[in-house]
Amino acid sequence: LHWIREERAIGTVKGLTPAEVNRTKVRELSCYKAVDEVWTVTHKDREVLLDEIKGLSVRVVSNVHHNLPLKPWDSTSKTIIYLGSYAHFPNLKAAEYLACSIFPEILIHHPDATLILAGADPPKDIKNLAVQDKIFVTGQLEDHELNALYQSASITIVPLFSGSGIKGKICEAIAHGIPVITNDIGNEGIDLIHEKEALILPVSQMAKGAIALLDGLY
Repeated sequence: LHWIREERAIGTVKGLTPAEVNRTKVRELSCYKAVDEVWTVTHKDREVLLDEIKGLSVRVVSNVHHNLPLKPWDSTSKTIIYLGSYAHFPNLKAAEYLACSIFPEILIHHPDATLILAGADPPKDIKNLAVQDKIFVTGQLEDHELNALYQSASITIVPLFSGSGIKGKICEAIAHGIPVITNDIGNEGIDLIHEKEALILPVSQMAKGAIALLDGLY
């Protein structure tokens, strides 16, 4: 639901106001009213739509990922990844916060750690986050390159400040057997159990969680 994604991003995306979000919502709901059936990717999205449009036919059809042979977790690897298209505005704030606020705290405890910001269309601001031998910005990767990256990674950290629906980057990391650290927005529709299936933490606590994970405390 795009208007929810925009609503959460007010204050972080230039020019995005409550009035603009409401215009998006009106346009979006008019599309849903004009069709026979709507498919959402989460049950939460379905409930929101049914609250807005009584009697709407809504079914949940979520993301599908292939089963992959899971690799043993490499406790010696200190490679942290974030994956996303940077044409999608929630990824801009998330990558910036990860590189500038979370990763420096991790480096204090694990100076051999590296951060890889992978994904298509990184703008200049994202490219400028690169630090020699520490933070790498890859741009778009081919499937075989992405698979190799997952094979080398130890953790994915997903500090989302906005977004909506299910997060493909988290489902994909799970499919590859990579431990996930995210927050409630990232966990929407996936419903991972904290400290059993992932670490679900406020963004301010993600560095502490990553340090503990790299220390072998989980």
